[in-house]
Amino acid sequence: MNHSTELVRYVTSKRAASLEFMNDLWGIGISAKDREDLRKFASVIELVLEGRNDTEISNELKIGRHTIQKWRRYRSPNIIHVVQSCLELGKPRPRCKWLSLALSSHKDLLGPLVQVPNVVTDFKHVLAVIRQLQPSEDAFSMAARFGFWKGDVKSMQLRFFLYLLGVLVGDAAKCAHSTRKSRSMSIDLVLSKAHTSNLRFGTFVALCANSMGLRMSRSRDRRPTKTMPSPAYRWRSQYSLLTSWIVRSCLGMEEGQTTSRDPIALNWILGAPREGRLSFIQGLADSDGFNDVQSLEVHIISSPNARAVQRILESLGVGTRVDRLRRFGTENVVMSLEDASRLPVYNPDVRSYRFAELTKLTNARKYPNRRRWPLWLRREVSRLLGQGLTAREIFDSILRRYDVLIPCGSIRYCLKNPFSTTEW
Repeated sequence: MNHSTELVRYVTSKRAASLEFMNDLWGIGISAKDREDLRKFASVIELVLEGRNDTEISNELKIGRHTIQKWRRYRSPNIIHVVQSCLELGKPRPRCKWLSLALSSHKDLLGPLVQVPNVVTDFKHVLAVIRQLQPSEDAFSMAARFGFWKGDVKSMQLRFFLYLLGVLVGDAAKCAHSTRKSRSMSIDLVLSKAHTSNLRFGTFVALCANSMGLRMSRSRDRRPTKTMPSPAYRWRSQYSLLTSWIVRSCLGMEEGQTTSRDPIALNWILGAPREGRLSFIQGLADSDGFNDVQSLEVHIISSPNARAVQRILESLGVGTRVDRLRRFGTENVVMSLEDASRLPVYNPDVRSYRFAELTKLTNARKYPNRRRWPLWLRREVSRLLGQGLTAREIFDSILRRYDVLIPCGSIRYCLKNPFSTTEW
């Protein structure tokens, strides 16, 4: 038989029959057929060692002669390939398991293989996993689009990982592909074409995934539908146990839970260096943040994890409050424009439309008090009101043309209470 002595010895032992080797693998189960194949294969080996031929073995075990020939000469049962991989890998570190980033259709471990803890309670657990991951070749070409050198991809892995984690808590969909043998997941990122900067944002997210060795690329754009009238860019990753581990172990999510409805377990991130915590916030804000031109503040939609996000921002020295918006049923973490810009809350390498808007809002001359508007500004607001523009259209026009910021609330007041001639 074309099998190693170690494999033969192990498969015919009680240890194999007890399936203890499966305890060393993360996210892979075993089916009833696998159990039966393992039992039959062990019986075939024992009879081969006794010198029996294929026909004799077939008659005694009631297994087809062709199956026995296949097992002996060129293709063992799928479960035997898993056993072989476990023997070659050896035992993982204490409280860790082997995780294969890719699996074959038969659930063979294609690798790369890394050791992961089943539960993440400390930042050091995550860092140990990141250090084992190798970037894909696509990561380097994507990095060049953002002005990064090839060597930067590996040195920035922590930042990329935690930015990706923020996106997963935010906009990105986590698509499960669970079978009786494994529970892989993929990342599905859909971004509106209303903002061309979303193309750069999606490419950066794909860079973050590829820096972990997780293949992710742009797929066919989503066409408008009746329920979703806006066309959208789209990126998808490979199905991988690594994505499942990130969601299950790093975020503490159980099967069937979602980040939009269920709280995450993220206390360990407070032990990460400042740049790592900031990268997580930036990934979340680039996904689920917005600039409120009414209150001149920045919001991060954080339901139901507002308190967790608030603690991370506080660890970065940013004062915040939590607002519940009844209209949308969300809890938002809110900070001032100045704090958001100083942090910065949006990733400057991504340069999203939110980042550009925040930069303009922060640098603009501000006239928060309507009574202190200069004469030219009062006349301009009155002129635009006379054209029938909305408060937001007037806000955008004045900001764009004059680099001046006035609250939308003040403009709405002018709609109801036009300037009198004495105020000119």
